Amino acid sequence: MKYLKYLPLAIISLVLGACTSDANVEVSNEEVDALLEEGRQESNEEKRAEIYQEIDKILVEEQPSIFIRQASSAHASRAEVGNLDPGHLGKPDFRTVTLEEQQ
Repeated sequence: MKYLKYLPLAIISLVLGACTSDANVEVSNEEVDALLEEGRQESNEEKRAEIYQEIDKILVEEQPSIFIRQASSAHASRAEVGNLDPGHLGKPDFRTVTLEEQQ
């Protein structure tokens, strides 16, 4: 779960089950809960990344779940399309997309 530091807190909380019972994975760990709360309150991006990396280490050690399959997806675009980010969850972010003139 090294991707944790890149995800918005709402998604991290959903994945870990800290905010909802409809989560994909429920983790019962007081240290993880405390770190999530610390991450919520930390405005410094680098410090917040360190906090989420610590959560990552704990979850790798505890292995609260094992995913039995990995969803795959492919993203393609024409050469004229620039700055297309397919996104961490497979939902493209079109806010920075640029279109070059065809040659």
